Amino acid sequence: MKRIALFLFSLCGAFGIGFGLSRFKPEVDSLLAKNKLSQEKHPLTFPPSPYPIKNHSFVILLISHNNGATAEKTIQSILSQTYENFRVIYIDNGSSDGSGEHARELIYDHEQGHKVQFIQNEYKIPVMRNLVRAIEACEDEEIVVLLGEEDRLSHEWVLQRLNQYYANPDLWMTLSQYMTFPTFSLGDPSPTLGEMRNAPQSYPQLKTFYAALFKRIDEADLTEAGKWLPDQAEVAYLAPLLEMAKSQIEFVPEVLSLVSKREEISPEIENLFETCLKDKPSYTPLRQLKERA
Repeated sequence: MKRIALFLFSLCGAFGIGFGLSRFKPEVDSLLAKNKLSQEKHPLTFPPSPYPIKNHSFVILLISHNNGATAEKTIQSILSQTYENFRVIYIDNGSSDGSGEHARELIYDHEQGHKVQFIQNEYKIPVMRNLVRAIEACEDEEIVVLLGEEDRLSHEWVLQRLNQYYANPDLWMTLSQYMTFPTFSLGDPSPTLGEMRNAPQSYPQLKTFYAALFKRIDEADLTEAGKWLPDQAEVAYLAPLLEMAKSQIEFVPEVLSLVSKREEISPEIENLFETCLKDKPSYTPLRQLKERA
């Protein structure tokens, strides 16, 4: 009886995903066909389990600044998740357009608002610092879900789907397929370390990883001359995560996030990449996720 119920739930979930995406634009059908080809080109190392025996704890982390135009849809996509075991860290990073107060009201008025830890900085703090401090406060076994400030989760079952992937204890990190909004084109889900080490670029993929993995990054690699690296320098933490996890990574060929258009890489980042980031030492793959006491 339990298996029948789970089967029916999975069937409804698949229908809901298709319905949730199709309401945005008719052309999405052809994009999903392309997504199917993408799955065929990217064989899964850690295929999702239809019957995970553990409900992992997820922490959705969002650092926002002056995103009043998209806050409602972003927050709704987070708090509409049907998965139970998750919490949210929402950091309003010194917004000056009233979006912080707007986000606070949206959260407090939502029936799942109690899941959100709302932090409002008086002034803008480097994103890297916000990121490090927030993850330091997480439990090692919590799985961090990094969501862009103007992005949204693609449907209500994203966390349930991720839990099916993380059913395999050897999986430490995922990057997933995404769809740009409002152009509705599929992005590239799988950057390579070679690409990261040779050219600065943006990485809008939905990133998830155990907090314990991020905590193994040397904080000195996220700073330069005593200052936190600029907001666009995400390669500074993403490359170490991929290097440490190495064979414990899955590139999920499913659309799990809708991503707004990213700004072009600034000249500041290009110069920093050439003078600093490009030459930072690589990390050694870990044999175990946590350090022994």
